[in-house]
Amino acid sequence: MIKPERLKTGDTIGIISPCDLLKPEYICKAIKNIEKLGLKIKLSNNIFSNSAVYAASICERAQDFNDMIADKEVKMVFFGGGEVCNEILPYIDFENIRKNPKIICSFSDGTTIVDAVYSRVDMVTFYGSNPNMFMNLSEYNKNSFISRLYEGNTVYQKASTW
Repeated sequence: MIKPERLKTGDTIGIISPCDLLKPEYICKAIKNIEKLGLKIKLSNNIFSNSAVYAASICERAQDFNDMIADKEVKMVFFGGGEVCNEILPYIDFENIRKNPKIICSFSDGTTIVDAVYSRVDMVTFYGSNPNMFMNLSEYNKNSFISRLYEGNTVYQKASTW
């Protein structure tokens, strides 16, 4: 099993939008909170594109994903959920992922990509966090993000006494 390197201060996270249309006003606060963790942000070329009504075109979204994987500066590819993520699966360069392993993290519809990478590449992927989580970042979510992706901890930490 391929295990991507953990994040460290100064690393770059690539944010893409393969599942939904992102609006700049929503992502700006999230970017600031991610940068407070000592990380840099790189936005994909088509992140705000609306060329296919619901999101960028299939080719644009697939290109953004593949470009972030190939980018040596990017240590993590980060995206949220939505709809239509399955459309880019035939265009994902899985061999590129094998050659450039990095953290891939999403949730909801983004699980389509996360699961495909796990299955086709035999690489650890992450379900749960997404850029929107950083808009109103709770202490629990911040600590969980750091624990998993910086420190590599695998023990689940409860958010409450339930």
